[in-house]
Formats: sequence, structure tokens, C-alpha cells
Amino acid sequence: MGLAAGITTGELQFYTNDVERMRIDSSGRVTMPSQPSFRARVSQAFSGANTDIVFSDVQHNIGNHYNNSTGRFTAPVSGSYFFGYQGISGSSTTSSEQNMGFVINGSTGICDARSRGYTESSLHLKTVVYLSAGDNVRVRIGNAQTSTYPSSFHNQFFGYFIG
Repeated sequence: MGLAAGITTGELQFYTNDVERMRIDSSGRVTMPSQPSFRARVSQAFSGANTDIVFSDVQHNIGNHYNNSTGRFTAPVSGSYFFGYQGISGSSTTSSEQNMGFVINGSTGICDARSRGYTESSLHLKTVVYLSAGDNVRVRIGNAQTSTYPSSFHNQFFGYFIG
């Protein structure tokens, strides 16, 4: 079926193929139930240079674009995306630098966080990036001295499609 729009009790609803895709309620709030979004956590430690973190405990995954076996989010369409990472990292000495970052398609770094002077650090990453359909984003440990804390409460990866 084609595009349809309906007005019900002060709401505007948009449909494609007879499925509601967007709603604007009488207060002006916009909801898009199919908008790609995910949040996943990890409960095991990861370590080593260029190690991708696999967040296997999925909290939500609208559209199933996050793969909890590989730790990768794959963009379903071209556009702007927001990504975040929160985690506790560690190193064996206070003189070692801890390094975590986002990587596109396995090679292009787009954002990182570094810490030195502590054996444990709270690292946070947030960025907006334009992706082409099929590009993937993951969280990667940057150097051999960095490890992640084994707690799902402290280590999570999340993101959503902006437009």
C-alpha cells in the first residue's frame, strides 16, 4: 500500500504499508516507533591492543541493527547517528595510558578517550557522525595496556539514528 496519514483525536499519524511510522500527538510530541536505536552492556573483561568490545547483553535493539555477536552497529540508511560509550577501564600501572575509541568499518577512528595516572578510569565517549548505509561502528581498545572492567553496569554502548 502507499503512504497514508490519519488525524485522530488531535493526533497526526503517518503510515507506510499500513504500519504506523510516525505520530505527532496533540501536545506536539513526535514518536517514531521504528527509529533505529540500541543499548547493550557487557559483563566480561576485554583487553589487548585493537580489541573490539562485544556488548552481548542487549537492553534494546530497535530494528536489530546492533549485532551482539560482533559488537557492531550497522547503519541501515545513510544519515547522522549519535553514539555513546560509558565504561571503566584499567591498566597494570599508573604510568600506562588507557585508550578506548569508536571505529568505523574496522579502520577509521572517529573519537577516543584516554587516561593516564590511574589503574582504573571512567572513560566516556559521545559523538555524532554521518554514516553511509552499510557502514558499521564499534568500540575498540586502543593499546595493549588497556582492559575493561567486567561489569555490565559500568560498560555500555548505545546509539540512535538522528536523521
